[in-house]
Amino acid sequence: MRLGSRSLGSIMLGTILGSSCPAGSVPAKAAPMVGTGSPAPIEPAITRPAGTPCAVRLFSNATFGADTVSFAYAPPAACPGPWAKVVLTADISVTAGRQFDRTASMFIGGVNVLFGTTSEPRSTLAPAWHVERDLTDDTALLRTAQSGHVLIANYQTSVYTSAITASSTLLFYPATKADPAPETPDLVIPLNNDPSQGTTDLADETQSLSRTGILPSNVEKARIDVLLQSQGGDEFWYTCVPDALSGPLETCGGGAFREGLISIDGVKAGVAPVYPWIYTGGIDPYLWQPIPGVQTLAFHPTSVDLTPFAGVVDDGRPHTVSLSVTGADNRFSVTGTLYLTLDHHGSNLRGAVTRNTLGAASPVVTNGVVTTNGESKGTITTGSTHDYAISGYLLTSHGPVVTTVEQTGRFSNAQTFDVTDLLDDQAILQRTDTVTTVTTKTGSGSSVVARASSYPLDVHFRYLVAADGSATQATTVTQALESGRLTLGNGIPVTASAISETVSPSDLLSFNAAGAVTAHSGSSSARYLSGDTKTGCITRTETATDSVLSTMTNTNDCDPGGRLPRQNGSVLTPPAR
Repeated sequence: MRLGSRSLGSIMLGTILGSSCPAGSVPAKAAPMVGTGSPAPIEPAITRPAGTPCAVRLFSNATFGADTVSFAYAPPAACPGPWAKVVLTADISVTAGRQFDRTASMFIGGVNVLFGTTSEPRSTLAPAWHVERDLTDDTALLRTAQSGHVLIANYQTSVYTSAITASSTLLFYPATKADPAPETPDLVIPLNNDPSQGTTDLADETQSLSRTGILPSNVEKARIDVLLQSQGGDEFWYTCVPDALSGPLETCGGGAFREGLISIDGVKAGVAPVYPWIYTGGIDPYLWQPIPGVQTLAFHPTSVDLTPFAGVVDDGRPHTVSLSVTGADNRFSVTGTLYLTLDHHGSNLRGAVTRNTLGAASPVVTNGVVTTNGESKGTITTGSTHDYAISGYLLTSHGPVVTTVEQTGRFSNAQTFDVTDLLDDQAILQRTDTVTTVTTKTGSGSSVVARASSYPLDVHFRYLVAADGSATQATTVTQALESGRLTLGNGIPVTASAISETVSPSDLLSFNAAGAVTAHSGSSSARYLSGDTKTGCITRTETATDSVLSTMTNTNDCDPGGRLPRQNGSVLTPPAR
């Protein structure tokens, strides 16, 4: 069954908005203080079952420098399982002073359980914040003792003085009749071979993170969760242009297209869009005080379904799974985890991939920039599309199963420049829209899991130098993430969820002739909306002025202001090209 994006949007929102939202299913989260400059991420706490969890402390008040901090994990004796939910929590703080935003990553048994960045401090502000991640799907890993490590690579000097400390706890919620344990994967396998290894740096698109090994011969379902963090010269990849234009336009080269690629034995097996995360030092640090960008402090992984390849990896031979970043020009930091579900009543499954139309990405660049007498004006557009299907069959203990993954992807980036000796003006309009359906057919019927995502990014940067050598820098950003998921059984909607998240800051910096900042004036707003047929509805809004949180509201409302996507909405209907 192939679902078009228009019908998917209609079915999903009809299911959500036509259902009742469970009261009290959204946990309270320690609210950022209105009237202060403490970090105020818009993402709410993870929903939790009722009852008291068992807490396992991983580490307390660890101080971070160039080396990793190791810890030992053991399952909670008082809560041996099954678990309704497992939640990782971390509390991180930076002392007042000066420091760059730093990358934070945590691993248990070689599996990534947290990946994000830190908030930058000020001379009079010591930021502290709380982050969470749902690790319920890692249950198989967490049933046994594991070694773990965490790294927040922080370097202190006479100029960059701030220290970083953190503590982390795992919360295990016992399954009950009201909150039973969900089905979770049987195996959780990190893509790196060394459990002491952290994230892997890929210098360019020719490099990959790969693992070769023999998997069980009864793999029935497979997926990979990937995280792709832009670093180095790729940090602001959405501002980059072809190499020949980077000099005149005073920006990075390598072009403006990036995309994750997963391969099995060298065969393209799936793609993952790259989210344009912006860290708290990005472009102008005042933009992100106190409201950071979307997922800045705790990234969310992208899942790619690999089930059509189950029959390939079930043959008892070594296979290589690889992760690379198409278009990478100067460093991505990546990690990946395989999640496998086994056929518990079959030991030697057989199958094959019967169709695979996934080809190489081929972005199209149109250069409308004209350079005359050292002044450059015009627009560069970059576009890429892919529409592919991968099908495979598997002979299982309960009969033949055919799985088809279909994806429609649209990427566009338009950059308009006005660059002179005294002016650097750049406006960016970028859209990344993806709709993926996974159809499973058995002798008893069919099921469909449909996911859609949209990553809008608008940036306008204007740096103007006055006759006396002083300057101003005006920046506005609108960064959003919209996603939806719909599950159908034999054509009937079963579950649905949708999320819409937007952060919109602006700031004006003033510089003297020596280049020192003399003043700034800015504001920011953010909104998070979600609706879920199982766990309820959340609305959260925040506003800030001049780096101080002005307002914050939390309600349980499925569709305030009509912002959640309806039929033809942006979450499940990519914009026409």
